[in-house]
Amino acid sequence: MADNSKVIRYPRRRHINIGVIIFLVILIYVCYHLFSWLTAVHIAVYEVEYGTIASNHTYQGLILRSETIVNADRSGALNYYLKEGSKASVKTLVCSVDETGSISSMISDSANADGELDEESLAGISSDVSAFVASFDKSAFYRVYHFKNNIISEVMEALNLEALNRIQESGSLNTGAEGFHMLYAPVPGVVEYYTDGYETITSDAVTPAMLNESTYQKLLLKNAGSVSAGTAVYKLLDSEDWEMVMAVDNDVWASLDPEGILSLRFLNDDYKTTASYRFREVDGLHLLILKLNNSMVRYANERFTEVELLLDRKEGLKIPNTAIVEKTFFLVPKQYFTHGGNTDSLGLLKRYVDEEGSESWTFVPTDLFFETDESYYVEEDEIKKGDLIKDPESGATYPVQTSAELSGVYNVNKGYAAFRKIDPVFANEEYTIVKVGTPYGLSLYDHIALNGKDVSENQLI
Repeated sequence: MADNSKVIRYPRRRHINIGVIIFLVILIYVCYHLFSWLTAVHIAVYEVEYGTIASNHTYQGLILRSETIVNADRSGALNYYLKEGSKASVKTLVCSVDETGSISSMISDSANADGELDEESLAGISSDVSAFVASFDKSAFYRVYHFKNNIISEVMEALNLEALNRIQESGSLNTGAEGFHMLYAPVPGVVEYYTDGYETITSDAVTPAMLNESTYQKLLLKNAGSVSAGTAVYKLLDSEDWEMVMAVDNDVWASLDPEGILSLRFLNDDYKTTASYRFREVDGLHLLILKLNNSMVRYANERFTEVELLLDRKEGLKIPNTAIVEKTFFLVPKQYFTHGGNTDSLGLLKRYVDEEGSESWTFVPTDLFFETDESYYVEEDEIKKGDLIKDPESGATYPVQTSAELSGVYNVNKGYAAFRKIDPVFANEEYTIVKVGTPYGLSLYDHIALNGKDVSENQLI
């Protein structure tokens, strides 16, 4: 039997696992920074942009134009050949009335069987489609159906005209032309295929009831297919001069001169223009009458449209109101500032008294946040109320005590917060417009703290 009593056991060496140590160090590092991030105050940053603010003065305007209704002098089938909204010169073919219906049937059959659009018509339709796509707004999806109907009508009018030309070339029109009458534009103008009873209304005859769009009715003439003698077949808008009438608030009424020029923006296509204006008061309602002499054709198919009056439109650096803070500074007369040491920075000679009562004057560099003709604005952290400063020229002393507030934001371009004064021009509930190029102020594309109240001077961002 073996004797195990003489076996000597050596102590087992403990090997350091460097991988475990590195892992623990990384874990501690990550946990520390995660904790710091979770407990820190996060500063959101906003980039200063050039922008515009305008007070909301949006109204619905009633459009009045010079409009001439053209009536049919006989009854029969009706065919149109000109796109609605097109400009017609004198003797431009607009439509035809066929008393027997035979030629009208030939036109329809030919258009359906052999219809082919020419390049000019295709280009016009393509342009209309592109314009609609570019201005499409999902919130106004109902306009898709209106656009669809317009395109269908435009295609049919082009096909009808092409079919009429083919029938004329074949000689068929000569054999069956009795009772077929082509209607030409009697005066130049923009062609529209609807009536609504407002064609002869003037701005001086407008009543409050006429401004109510809910009671407005529009008669579409192209949907009839046939016409009776003496009824409307189309109308011509024969002048570029037109007017809009709208009821405005009392503050707009009071803020404007009785006559003048206004800038305005049409909401449906963002078109901007100017118009002269005058006022009328009817049954206690303040009516603003805008007179325009251009762009009538843009709204030829509309009787009502929404317009924004650009009364308080201001432009400049646009910043959120949450970034604006009020900060208190000491006002120190400029004569007490001097250059200290070998630097070009301005500062003050401040009085110090040690424990033994000995007096000395020490140069204290200061940051300047604004200036007037007589004083500089100095931060309270650099100079305390009651500190005595000295005029380097005359030796006169001055106790710091006068203070004032400045409106500003915290600039964080350099990674720390630095107060910058602003000069507000205009504001609404969310944004403020400030002047560009002000001394000690902001510049375009500066980065500022979005919430100014969460930041303090020189705080690292």
